[in-house]
Amino acid sequence: MLKRRCSSVTACKQDGFTLIEIMIAIFVLSVGMLGTSAMLLQGQREAVNTSSETLAIEIAGNIAERMRANILGVRAGNYNVFTSSGASTFVSCINTTGCTPAQKAEFDAYITNQEIRYLFPDTSNGIATVERVGTSPVFEIQINWDEVVRDSDTTGSVQSRNYTMVFEP
Repeated sequence: MLKRRCSSVTACKQDGFTLIEIMIAIFVLSVGMLGTSAMLLQGQREAVNTSSETLAIEIAGNIAERMRANILGVRAGNYNVFTSSGASTFVSCINTTGCTPAQKAEFDAYITNQEIRYLFPDTSNGIATVERVGTSPVFEIQINWDEVVRDSDTTGSVQSRNYTMVFEP
């Protein structure tokens, strides 16, 4: 886009962009685009971590709702030390009326174990624990899982993650 301005026959001045100016503009633009792509990759990595935390929050909320549904089991102490680890025995309390509060708590542990295995398939150490805080009516639900956190595009490290919820049924 060169324009010529001539004030006299011998002195003509050209207006426009030089090749060096165009190369500098392309360099600045490419550096900006590289920064933007790095930001997008980091955002994607964080989105994966956030989704795992959201799943842990959902599991903890499910446990709390099951405890509220089995208030007799809570009062009997069936949830005082509750863990999903090793809960592989299926006790059918869905369509029966003969389940005791202890059996319902055992069923809740089984369902929680299945949720963790399904929602966190990459971990073998996923566990949910419920503990009563002292003698108060307050309970602490803790969800622990291992997660592969990507350090770069090709490597990652396994990190232990956890979420804790405190509530009173």
